[in-house]
Amino acid sequence: MLRKAAVVLLAGGATLSLAAGPAQAASPGWETLAKPNTDGSLYDVLPVGDGSTAFGQTVWGRNSGDAEVVRYWLRQGTAWKELTYEKDRADDGIWAATSANDFWVLGKKYQQSRSVSHWNGTAWEKRNPADASVNFLGLKAVSATDVWAVGESRTDTATSVPGVVGHWDGTSWKVTKLPQAAGGSTKLNSVQVNSATDIWAAGQTCTDTAGTNCRPYVVKYDGANWKEVATPTGLAGSLTKVVARGSSDVWVVGGTTALHWNGTGWTRADITLKGVTSFADLAFYCGQLYAGLHSGTDGAFARWNGQAWEAVTGPVSYSADGVRLTTATDGSLWVAGRTMSLFGSSSPFAARLAAPAAG
Repeated sequence: MLRKAAVVLLAGGATLSLAAGPAQAASPGWETLAKPNTDGSLYDVLPVGDGSTAFGQTVWGRNSGDAEVVRYWLRQGTAWKELTYEKDRADDGIWAATSANDFWVLGKKYQQSRSVSHWNGTAWEKRNPADASVNFLGLKAVSATDVWAVGESRTDTATSVPGVVGHWDGTSWKVTKLPQAAGGSTKLNSVQVNSATDIWAAGQTCTDTAGTNCRPYVVKYDGANWKEVATPTGLAGSLTKVVARGSSDVWVVGGTTALHWNGTGWTRADITLKGVTSFADLAFYCGQLYAGLHSGTDGAFARWNGQAWEAVTGPVSYSADGVRLTTATDGSLWVAGRTMSLFGSSSPFAARLAAPAAG
């Protein structure tokens, strides 16, 4: 399953009336987003700060070397332009952008070798780290000269697999390999940048290189060093997402497990809603934390009310799965995913909630 396969970037949409109070789970006013192409399997949302719109889409069976191809479009004003990508590439749709001229994608060719690609406004450029063992799995772009990526350093003969953090300074990647005991492995899946001295990454650390005996793993950068922020004991598995509104309001999730850091310690905040199999994504909206979910029921959105997760009605009235969330710089919330029918068919959707009114 692709983690992220399509992107819509929109700005300046119609103002929507949000009648729901902060502690209510009523349905807010969703605006459906137009798509440049309807022939795809899964969409995702990625607002760009300069008002452009980008759109990514997984298309099946469109090349001879692989079953999946990801196509990308960029919208400026009302015109769509496809950013022609390598046709033999099937990536995970892991991307970040700061403008129409600064668009980053973590990809893989023939489901094997990882790569980093950058759209400069005219063409794609290769931005692979010099160390070929580095495998980036998460990405966060602050500016064209400040991009962070996390992942693992893996080779066929590795006796240990350290987690890695990469920083792009506009010219090259500086890669840091985290300390790793022989025979073990660490993999970072997500990164959150609050400031140059407050960066968080989350994933897993394991006692073997196969990744079969693992526990959640969180590290923080203070501007000089990466240090582990120990999670509660007794947890197993991996963390897939980290989001934050500062060093004393950090959330990490993986499976149905959720942890909140208040600046001094962690609090468990697992999700127990009916049918939910795992978290898909997290984003803040109007001061509250929203979650997109993998769910076998008609609910694929939730909101943390300060005490527990509560179901929230989304932009589709039937079952949705794997919903992705992104908060734009203006405070609007963007969502995308796929609807699921009783007969097993699926259809992509994308929508947004307008930014809260000023004042």
